[in-house]
Amino acid sequence: MSVVSSSKFNGSYHDPNCPYGWRTIIANSANTCIVAGKDSNVGAVWWAEGTTKEEPDGTSTTITVDFSGKCKGTSGVLAAKHVDEGIEFPDGVIWKRFESKDSSAKIFEGTFIDPGYPTGWRTIAADGSDTAMVVGLDTSVGTAWYSPGTIVTDDKGTKLNIDFSKRMHGYQIVGATKVEEGLSFPGKEEIIWKPKQLEPDTETSKGCGCEGEGNCVLS
Repeated sequence: MSVVSSSKFNGSYHDPNCPYGWRTIIANSANTCIVAGKDSNVGAVWWAEGTTKEEPDGTSTTITVDFSGKCKGTSGVLAAKHVDEGIEFPDGVIWKRFESKDSSAKIFEGTFIDPGYPTGWRTIAADGSDTAMVVGLDTSVGTAWYSPGTIVTDDKGTKLNIDFSKRMHGYQIVGATKVEEGLSFPGKEEIIWKPKQLEPDTETSKGCGCEGEGNCVLS
């Protein structure tokens, strides 16, 4: 199974059934993706792991996700196929993907590990010309969180300003820069979110919230 099978779905999407919400999909291993979403401008973030499959002849690629108890208007285990506009579900509904190739936030896309929360993950998907959606899972229990990110460029270079105020009281905007090892966050000690290696059979811990222990970027 190739890495292309999962990374082909990377990006942010618009679900017509939830016009005020959002969806992101980012590769988590060679054949799995982290699918996250919010159905409206209020409420909790949900997430699920999707399994991808590419036909041997390369004619189609599908992603299978168990939406049970998660996404409004979608339930059970569904297999959606990759199409030009985004991904198409069996009932004909298409999640339209934001075309990120011209977004300045695209260089920050990926799945990362925060050293303060090694059992969790962070995903970043461009969702505008200079904006990104950051979704995180901190521990093995709980719910996911999200934070909006905005690209800022000055004489020192380009950074992704992530607004963590929605995640944890007392924290506001933190700027991340792209470095060889991953994403670097400033502080008394530099903290680096390292890209997750897209190896086959990588498992994702299910849980999260903001109750994790350790010294993550916000600690």
